Amino acid sequence: MLFAEFLLVLLLALVVTALFSFSEARYRWPDLMALFIVLLLGTWALGVWFRPIGRPVGGVYWASFLIAISAITLLLLLTIGKLGPRPGWPERRAGRGAVEYRQLTPAEEKLEEEKAEAEAAASLGTVFWVVVVLALVALLAHYAFPGFD
Repeated sequence: MLFAEFLLVLLLALVVTALFSFSEARYRWPDLMALFIVLLLGTWALGVWFRPIGRPVGGVYWASFLIAISAITLLLLLTIGKLGPRPGWPERRAGRGAVEYRQLTPAEEKLEEEKAEAEAAASLGTVFWVVVVLALVALLAHYAFPGFD
C-alpha cells in the first residue's frame, strides 16, 4: 500500500509540475524542483490523513490524493502572484496635506523588483522547509502508528 500510494502521488506531482513548467511564467529549474517536492510531500501527507473517498484502485483511495493535490495547487496559485504595487506604478509620496505621485525611474524599478524577489525568496524558503518538515512528520506518524488515524 505504501508503494502504491507513493507511485500515485509521484505521478500526480509530476503532472502538476509539468503543467507549471509549460505555463507562460517559465519557471527556473530550482523553482520547479521545490514545487515538485512541496507537491509530492504535501499531497502524500494530506492524502493519507484524509478520510478515504470513493472506491480504491489497486488498494489506493486515489480521490483523496486528487483532492489533496488540487487544494495544494490552488493554494500555491494564490500565493504565486506578486504582492504589493507592480513595478512601474507611481510611487505615493505624502506631503503637507496633499499626496504627490511620481513615476519610478527604470533604475528604481529594477531595485524595487530585486528587493521584492529577495524578500519573496527568503519567506518562501522558510515556508518550504516548514512544509517539508510538517509533511515528513505527518507521514512518519501515519505509517509508524497505523491504527492512530
